[in-house]
Amino acid sequence: MSSTKKRLILFGVIWLSLQLILVFCKKPIGFISDEILYKRIAYSLFRFEPALSWHYPILYPMLISIGFLFGGYFYEAMLVVNILAKGIGLIIIWKLLRKETDEGRALYLLALIGFSPIYFIYSRVLMAENLSCILLIINVLYHEHYRKKGLEEECANRWMYTVGASLLSLALFWTKYLMLVTLPVFCLFWCIPHLKTGRKTAAKAFSFLREGFFYTFIVVICIIAYAGIYAIRVKQPFTLDLLTGTMGFAAASGPSNNGYAMSAEFKWILSYVLYAVLGAVFVIVGMIADTKKGLLEKNRAIVILNMILIVVLVYVSARHSTHVDYNEGT
Repeated sequence: MSSTKKRLILFGVIWLSLQLILVFCKKPIGFISDEILYKRIAYSLFRFEPALSWHYPILYPMLISIGFLFGGYFYEAMLVVNILAKGIGLIIIWKLLRKETDEGRALYLLALIGFSPIYFIYSRVLMAENLSCILLIINVLYHEHYRKKGLEEECANRWMYTVGASLLSLALFWTKYLMLVTLPVFCLFWCIPHLKTGRKTAAKAFSFLREGFFYTFIVVICIIAYAGIYAIRVKQPFTLDLLTGTMGFAAASGPSNNGYAMSAEFKWILSYVLYAVLGAVFVIVGMIADTKKGLLEKNRAIVILNMILIVVLVYVSARHSTHVDYNEGT
């Protein structure tokens, strides 16, 4: 067994042990109303009934609904599901990191991700962040690697990679509605390499538009199909209101009931910027320490992608916090 595999196994054992200690050996966190709604939605899905609320997307409640298989211990089982999902996520992230860098650096990055606050601490609560943080990282790594791989293979299997990319980005949206803003970002990032090939300008433009249309088509058709299945289950006509409802647009964001039309106040933008910097401080330090190795130049595309994602997510998060009920009047 290689030294890297030994270190990887040691990391996994330490990470899993600390997760179990954090989740089950500490005093439970106080009452969180969101957990109640997540459990209610999960229970309706467990009984193969339509989701009782569109306030939250379906993917995370569907995941934790497994907990109801354990009867009265459903809550503890759901917390275990959080840990297992993140553990599986780390395995997938490791595989994707290994496609882009050597084993030593991949393990270093894996440790930074595994012990980051958003990835490590949220396991104590039943919140969609447990799944969205996994999917966001996997999306970034998948889009970076396979967008280049498809071009290298002269587009022979490009459609399969595009299907994978579009479904991953859709899964992120179906985990948190705020991730809607990442869909066009990921789509554009996926298509841009076609504008940098050695082909003629017209061929570049055609490939770019074709790829963007196919990516968008898969996302749109899945959203429509999902709404259609729901309409059949609840025996309602398929309408635009029903479609937008299954996409979360019917869920009010606060007392102003503005939905997605709210503006974010500067104080919340500043707060989330500081939160993003704090959460990424170890990664930033690692990047600065390696500037002499040219890593920043080599990974310029993925750095730019992450900067854009931070900007759009900071804005929508700040907008959400501006008028939600618990921040009313602040």
